[in-house]
Amino acid sequence: PRLRQRLESLHVTHVFEEHKGDVEAKLAVVGNACTQVSSSAGLVRVLEIVLQVGNYINGGTRRGAAAGIKFDSLLKLSTIKNNATGEAAGTMLNYCVRLVQSQRPDALDFGESLKDVQEASQQTFTQLDSDQRSLVASLESVRAEYEALRAQPVQDMSTTTFLSVISPFLSKALPACEQLKADINAQKEAVKALMRKFGQPPTEDGQALEVFGTISTFKAQFNDALNQNKAVEEAKAKREAAEAAKARRQAGKGGAGGGGGPAQPEGNLFSAFAQFGSQSQDDIVAQLREKMAAREAAKRSG
Repeated sequence: PRLRQRLESLHVTHVFEEHKGDVEAKLAVVGNACTQVSSSAGLVRVLEIVLQVGNYINGGTRRGAAAGIKFDSLLKLSTIKNNATGEAAGTMLNYCVRLVQSQRPDALDFGESLKDVQEASQQTFTQLDSDQRSLVASLESVRAEYEALRAQPVQDMSTTTFLSVISPFLSKALPACEQLKADINAQKEAVKALMRKFGQPPTEDGQALEVFGTISTFKAQFNDALNQNKAVEEAKAKREAAEAAKARRQAGKGGAGGGGGPAQPEGNLFSAFAQFGSQSQDDIVAQLREKMAAREAAKRSG
């Protein structure tokens, strides 16, 4: 009797730990992300520089003495282009990153410590609460079946076996669900504390974890801007090196005098021969003899 209910109850005993573990794992990711953001000295330094830039730009206005910056505002930096040209061109984020590069280079890798923000942004307290309630509902159905069978005046062997399995399961599972609920509530408070620490406006539980999505996006945008800045710097260095090499070549040609032939660097046989390009052997020998004769004549006249 009541075979379907018994099978459903036994199924709950087999999958309960797995389902509870899934919720605990999601909650752990949220907790890790919360700790990572709260303890990130690099993120604080970056925010300080962004705030300084914002206050400077808005100087003389009521927005020019801000004490903090909203995380949402960070995502606007990559959309604001400056009026500079050449190497200084780019977005406001490129400019802020350059300041970090010059003033707080130790903060450039702040994103490396925020390993769990992206995954945490995929969770919601609404879903975590729902998952916990589903676990409780499944346990309540098991407990109802347990109470119904235990109330029977006559119990066969299968019923006795069933009750012996379900009783210890419920004694552990029900308190575990209550603890899970307490853990979720504690994490909600931790996120609220994080928002207060960074001066962010409070949000509803359903949107509370969106802050991690904002930080994750900013982390990616910051790294993109850093790579862009490095590419500009590398291009500048190559260009300056090429210009310097060109200037040295021109200076070498100018110092060779009016001999009419290619300048011959002192003490570098390979470079001297390389200057003759594809000339014939006889021409090369003739030119070298002319140079040697000219040098001897210069010594005698001196």
